[in-house]
Amino acid sequence: DVKYWLPNGLTLTATVNPDFGQVEVDPAVVNLSVFETFFPEKRPFFLEGSDIFAFGNVTRNNDYNGQYYFYSRRIGRAPQGNAYGPNTAYVDAPQQSTILGAAKVTGKTAGWTIGLLDALTSQEDAKVVSTSGIRGTRPVEPRTNYLVGRVRRDFRAGNTVVGAMVSSVDRALGDSSLAANLRGRATVGGVDLEHAWARRSWVVSGLVSASQVTGSTSAIAATQRSSARYYQQPDATYLKFDSTLTSLSGHMSEFALAKRGTWYASVALKDVSPGFEVNDIGFQSRVDYRSASTGFGYQTSEADRIFRSKYLGAGTTSAWTYDGTSIFQSPYLSGGGTFSNLWGFSIFASDNPTFYDNRLTRGGPLTRVPRTWAVDLSVNSDTRRLVTVSPAVIITSDASGGN
Repeated sequence: DVKYWLPNGLTLTATVNPDFGQVEVDPAVVNLSVFETFFPEKRPFFLEGSDIFAFGNVTRNNDYNGQYYFYSRRIGRAPQGNAYGPNTAYVDAPQQSTILGAAKVTGKTAGWTIGLLDALTSQEDAKVVSTSGIRGTRPVEPRTNYLVGRVRRDFRAGNTVVGAMVSSVDRALGDSSLAANLRGRATVGGVDLEHAWARRSWVVSGLVSASQVTGSTSAIAATQRSSARYYQQPDATYLKFDSTLTSLSGHMSEFALAKRGTWYASVALKDVSPGFEVNDIGFQSRVDYRSASTGFGYQTSEADRIFRSKYLGAGTTSAWTYDGTSIFQSPYLSGGGTFSNLWGFSIFASDNPTFYDNRLTRGGPLTRVPRTWAVDLSVNSDTRRLVTVSPAVIITSDASGGN
């Protein structure tokens, strides 16, 4: 490990063949969904200065879905290849990719905040034994280079911030068997803005970004069929699955206006195209939606005879696919407080009008989800669902458009 202080407030941090054996392990999780489990970063090298690489932090009180443009757990990830074959009797595969080396330059200088990180992981091979007893190896992860750059510029004493971010993942696939399943290159770039006034009680913020992934026809076909987008959906006539593509591009934008303080409010609009993909170095669970979110209410930390703090809020969240199909609707009402004896409570009531779920059948037809009401009560972090009213889920259409 190396740490070197550069001129103008910058710091170089580097590591060669790092050992994270003392880092706390992740909890055991049983995931029966089609979406990946998110695990927080715990390795010190990537935790230090991680806020500098944060991109797309829009100020609002409510939001639909979410994503991370830089998810450092991708570096040194578990191998993605499968070493099993039709005549395989035994496989000994590594649990994670070896980080050969990583370096980053971070710091603040003359109104600029700068972050640059580059990491290289080695090719990983699994030991295999065939049913006839022949021993050998099969690649399960290619040599990969990860690059992330982030820059922000402060104006008006930090009340206006303009930034940009770019990332690139390059895999040395060659003609190996991994080329059929893994993308060879993934690039993401974007700009973001935050502007505050009236003593930062009002904030407008937003971002615009774009992505492109390239690879073999089978790798891009798998990207189109992934759980994030499901290009093969029979009801999604606006999506076209193309097995001949060798690249896929997309974009995302989000803008919000927020009022902060005792009385608060926000409105946010988001647009994520079907082809947007950041999972090579980021984290996202779904794309292909447009959403509108609002949130407003009252909050105070001024103590009185009963409460030390209290709040009351309400809002709405709505989302539609690119063809206008409603995939989420949820007005809500929330409230809570902390008593003078430090006990606290919160209550959350939501109404989910009828909408369509385009993920439940995992690439199949749309599913109609009837209206649902729910009320949750939490006392000192002990949550109880008081009321749930929900009819049965109904499949409403098939590939031919029938009922």
